[in-house]
Amino acid sequence: MIVFGNFISVKMKYKHIFFDLDRTLWDFEANSSDTLAEIFAEHSLNLKCKTFEFFLENYKELNKQYWIDYRNNRVSKEVLSWKRFYDALLLCGIDDVALSKQIAKEYVGRSPYKTKLFPEVKNTLEKLKSDFHLHIITNGFKEVQFIKLKQSGLDIYPKSITISEDVGKPKPHIEFFESALKKANANAYNSLIVGDDLETDILGAKNYGIDYVWFNPEKEITKTEIKKQINCIDELIDIVYHTL
Repeated sequence: MIVFGNFISVKMKYKHIFFDLDRTLWDFEANSSDTLAEIFAEHSLNLKCKTFEFFLENYKELNKQYWIDYRNNRVSKEVLSWKRFYDALLLCGIDDVALSKQIAKEYVGRSPYKTKLFPEVKNTLEKLKSDFHLHIITNGFKEVQFIKLKQSGLDIYPKSITISEDVGKPKPHIEFFESALKKANANAYNSLIVGDDLETDILGAKNYGIDYVWFNPEKEITKTEIKKQINCIDELIDIVYHTL
């Protein structure tokens, strides 16, 4: 019998919990925005771009599309890295490849050192770590994901870290989940995926037959059938200790 606070369970189904990193534990939008605001000011981009908000919203949309293209092998990592900034600057009337590449370098060099996490992340991981093996699965760039984990104090929790660049296939490809489970010495039945992205995390988990929890802090409405979702990461506690 396992006793945890007010939760009592004879046998818990899950032994392994796999967390996406960006936008699930690490607050990507907040940390990215802080970094871009610094860069925007230092390069005096306000002289040509009407507002930072205009630049940021355009960048976010472009970045999202470039990541989709990257996952589908339509652009390389190198092109994604600088072209998203070039296109965003172009909408501000700035046609400057060299500046775009410089900003890309500064962004990748700074953003992983930002440390904002979603509410209750560390408290939740502390509560889970004694009863579950915790893991990280991410499509992010290898050179920055380890920095994010260390700087934000999350590196003490995962038993394994699976990064798409090492696997050669990103989420939602089956090969990615096969690699993550093998690395963790886990199987689909005793594992749970927690992530924010409906395509890469949730669809990927569904296709592989792994239980999932959709992290949906913005309370978005979707037509996709979702069995389990949470708005704050600490809601995961009730789910994992009541799933037999």
